Amino acid sequence: MKAFTLVRHSLKAGLCRLMLVEKNILKARPLESWHRGLNERPRERQEPYAALFQTAKSLTQVAALPYVHIGTDIEVLLVTSRRQKHWIIPRGWPVEGESFADTAAREADEEAGAIGNIGPESLGAYVYKKRTGQGYRVPCRVLVYPLQVTQQRLDWREKAERTLTWRPLHRAAGTVHEKNLSHFLDAIARAPDQLVSLKMVTSQQHWNSD
Repeated sequence: MKAFTLVRHSLKAGLCRLMLVEKNILKARPLESWHRGLNERPRERQEPYAALFQTAKSLTQVAALPYVHIGTDIEVLLVTSRRQKHWIIPRGWPVEGESFADTAAREADEEAGAIGNIGPESLGAYVYKKRTGQGYRVPCRVLVYPLQVTQQRLDWREKAERTLTWRPLHRAAGTVHEKNLSHFLDAIARAPDQLVSLKMVTSQQHWNSD
């Protein structure tokens, strides 16, 4: 069996390649190509490299926390994830030329049909493990922006793919599946005043059914 030595300094330099040394010949292979090679190996041989990949790349997403005031109470809107059908909040990837807040508002519109006023500053962030197409779980940081909902569509882009539910803020943490998201919502519930008197910006209606 050929012996390979991983040159880790390339990862520390922020490169998206793994450098392999085989019989004193230096070769570079794209990270995606290396994944395909790993998929052909026995599971027990994949695990060390999977752990290395998890530390080699950092991902960032943005999310909206849709909420409404009902009297003195606050309710938040949760949606199910596409694959596992776990309760989460609307989230997605940043888009070039679009602010994080606007992206969060658009995700809430497309995933939950929620329209309203978006906060230009995030409430904070949490981290979850995102499953890649190759089956790896990569740490992903999610910046959360408050969305005060003023309208909810009867029809929206991902209606057939997701289920929605409104939950009292103090119960939302116990509903979601991801541990760090649960902690994040619990922290918000313990200090709900941060959802009051926020400087909000009216979000555009991003999705058109035509």
